[in-house]
This record gives sequence, C-alpha cells and structure tokens, in this order.
Amino acid sequence: MTAEVARALVAKALGRDTIEAGDGLATLAEWDSLGHMHIVLAIEAQRGERLTPEQIVSIATVADVVALLDG
Repeated sequence: MTAEVARALVAKALGRDTIEAGDGLATLAEWDSLGHMHIVLAIEAQRGERLTPEQIVSIATVADVVALLDG
C-alpha cells in the first residue's frame, strides 16, 4: 500500500499521470530541484511533520519516498 501511495504522491508532485516503482531523479526530467521540493512538501504533508535536511537530500528514488513514508 505504501508503494502505491508513494508513486501517487510523486506523480502528483511532478505533474505526471504515472510513475513507475523504479523511477527517480535519474530517470524523470521533471525531478529537478523544483520538482524535488514539491516531493519534499508532499512527503511532509503526508507525514504531518518536517523532514530533516539529511532526509531531504537522501530522496532520489520512489523507493526512498516509500522508506520515508514507512518510517
């Protein structure tokens, strides 16, 4: 369930219709610095708390988003 939520969160944050589980910073042109901040804000809204600077820079794939939503 978390993987589906993460994929939907990233897709919405980047303005895409779909996102694959293996997608990330290296595979999506929309995942630039502004896109990254949209993802961070979406994760923070989902979790109800701010991410640390270390967490923010660690996000590079949908799997990283899943880990943050699970944690």
